[in-house]
Amino acid sequence: MSFDTASFICSILIPNTPIRAKEINNRPIKKRLKVYDLLLSKLLKEYLVLFKTKTMKKVTPLTSTQDLEKVKVGDQISDNTGKSGTVESVEVLHYDRENQYYYKIKNNGTVLVIK
Repeated sequence: MSFDTASFICSILIPNTPIRAKEINNRPIKKRLKVYDLLLSKLLKEYLVLFKTKTMKKVTPLTSTQDLEKVKVGDQISDNTGKSGTVESVEVLHYDRENQYYYKIKNNGTVLVIK
């Protein structure tokens, strides 16, 4: 890893800690590998947080009817009670004044949204 790349990664992942690439490369190899492992694990955690928030759909009674209708089998959803997972099946019941959306979640039960 070049000095510029290491400095750039350090500045992004650890903004309040002034770590420079020269400081990392002057360390013994075992300590250097530990620092790289730490940086990569932080980078991976940040990526997973971004990836999860972009792909996970939040379903609540405040979610629009159009968005609730768009949820299909295989989508990742979560609700206010903490249930989340992959949708296994979708069932919509239409009544006079309300619609009930049942989303069967793999290994985690059912999410009910009454609109």
